[in-house]
Amino acid sequence: EVFSASPLGMALLDSAGVVVVGNEALSRFFDRASADVAGHRLSDFRHPDDTRRESDSHEPAAVDASPDAERFLRADGSVVYAEVTRTLLRGGRHTVVQLRDVTVQREAVSRLAYLATHDAATGVGNRVLLLQELDRAISAEPWERAKIALLFIDLDGFKRINDNFSHAVGDQVLRTVAQRLLTVVRPRDWVVRWGGDEFIVMLHPLAEERVALDLAERIGAALSAPVDVGDDRASVTSSIGVAYSNPGDGLDIDDLLRNADTAMYHAKREQRSSFSVFGSDLAD
Repeated sequence: EVFSASPLGMALLDSAGVVVVGNEALSRFFDRASADVAGHRLSDFRHPDDTRRESDSHEPAAVDASPDAERFLRADGSVVYAEVTRTLLRGGRHTVVQLRDVTVQREAVSRLAYLATHDAATGVGNRVLLLQELDRAISAEPWERAKIALLFIDLDGFKRINDNFSHAVGDQVLRTVAQRLLTVVRPRDWVVRWGGDEFIVMLHPLAEERVALDLAERIGAALSAPVDVGDDRASVTSSIGVAYSNPGDGLDIDDLLRNADTAMYHAKREQRSSFSVFGSDLAD
């Protein structure tokens, strides 16, 4: 009676880890009929990307509570999360499994993590995300390190758009800029809004510097196209600074950002809608 009435998903597993019977809550969790759950291992419903060891069979301990929520797929393909507890029954021939649905909690945590690392106005990453990725790349084990390129992008004439149109139009232009950046970078590259009208693209790993220079040219061309804002058009150009970090060169995150920023201001001074590469001639 407790088994049937429990609000938690529950199943009785045989010695092979196969579901003998599951309660109604388990059927609701998987969005499957009881007959479609019985005769399967729970791992049959686990998310295919997960690499957790299969633990539907008995564990040495009498009770095994998974430390992290496990991912499962419902019948419609949607992802659900459950904290799973396995209790080995006396005699060792059967195991009772309880699944506590924590999907809402996990989605809330994921949403908060996303908001903490992404820019609300444009949807691309923010400086928190960039600093995390830079730290991961620079502090990697020596044999895992690779060349990094930063493209520091400043929008020329953006203040004029806010002044001549509105801040709402300015936000629309920023969103358009972000989407254009996403269309020209490689899938592995990071696009972040550093703040205001500044964006940064991180290329890692980078095999050849020419890849970063080609991308800088494509970005300049992409951002120079006018943006439709209602019945009008807004135009911006970009000044781009390019800086590199090589394994073993001793540069830290602040050094790399400062070098890219210096190169960007050099491009802005020399000629707007251009890019400049940091070198010894620009060093203090």
